[in-house]
Amino acid sequence: MFNTLSTKAHIISLFTFFSLLLSSASYAQNLYYDVSPSHYYGINAGAPIWDGNVILTKQTIRQIAATGTKAIRLNFRIDGNEEWDRKLLHQYRAIVNELIKADIQILGVLCNDVLPQSQDQWNDTTNGPSNQYVKDFAQTATAIITYFPSIKRWEVWNEPDSWTNPEYKKDPREAGGTYILPEVLAHLLMETRISLMDSKHGNWFKYKNIQLVLGGLFAHDIEGQHQPSVNYLRELYNQKSIWDSCINETGKYFPWDIIGYHFYINQGTDLDTGKLALYIDEIAHAAWENKDSSKILITEFGWASNYISESQMKNNMTAAYKVLRAKPDVIGTYWYQWHDEPDQKRGLITTDVRHAKEILKEFRRHCNLPYNPTTEK
Repeated sequence: MFNTLSTKAHIISLFTFFSLLLSSASYAQNLYYDVSPSHYYGINAGAPIWDGNVILTKQTIRQIAATGTKAIRLNFRIDGNEEWDRKLLHQYRAIVNELIKADIQILGVLCNDVLPQSQDQWNDTTNGPSNQYVKDFAQTATAIITYFPSIKRWEVWNEPDSWTNPEYKKDPREAGGTYILPEVLAHLLMETRISLMDSKHGNWFKYKNIQLVLGGLFAHDIEGQHQPSVNYLRELYNQKSIWDSCINETGKYFPWDIIGYHFYINQGTDLDTGKLALYIDEIAHAAWENKDSSKILITEFGWASNYISESQMKNNMTAAYKVLRAKPDVIGTYWYQWHDEPDQKRGLITTDVRHAKEILKEFRRHCNLPYNPTTEK
């Protein structure tokens, strides 16, 4: 989301609602903890650096660690600079080192914030979808990833199907939001993977065991619409000529290892757990249809206490966790987010832990559930 909920699309074309016939073997209840609760229940910490100032401080990291979570989503932003200079890299290194000291695993995010160029450049297909932005992104992503070898999982892009202009199909260079053409994203992911396989430090997938996460798809129900983001995912799967090149270049048909997913549904009401389950199933089914074995990582979800009560916020979190934990395709979650922002009060706290919401206690309870990998909790 990254401070963009108010700019989400409010008019999105409806598509036909359909039922899914899912095999009980593939979509059985998730009875086992493959990931400990402390790693399964993660948090978005907000922008770590803003206008040159470190926001994710040692104190904030200690407060987050005190909840029991050991998973954080960290956005790597160029922060208004023209390039990634030594000062900015050192600021991020200090943050990463503090998170490591706190025994917190990092999901790095590399999205449009990683370069100074805009949507006009990244969706420019005048000379084809493998444009200069794609090349610059792959090079920059490789430089950042190899600079932070302790981070093993990286999300590439953020909400690729989020736009603000209803005419986004006709004019993708003015789509608004973080919308990126599926064919451009396909090249961007493939080129990033190729670059990481052939970096000066060797093949990072082979020697460093890193994983790429397909940037969090944006699922919602704005104006009552059924929008689980499956249409965009299918458009991405349909880039078959690119995937043919990908398997020739990398030995892997799809360049991602995990599907990132955001859902913002029932934002003013109690969560409809059946709707959430269906949204997840539609994504899992689309992956299955396309022989994609990738699991799903919920890299953003949440509610805001300026739209519902703090009690509802807490109850929706609990209900969502129950649905997600029962889905074998879902391997982790990241609540959005740690603290409130001026216009979106989505935090577990308002300004600091002295002004915590009811939901902080519930988040802490989930993070500290006993861990037994062979027993249902």
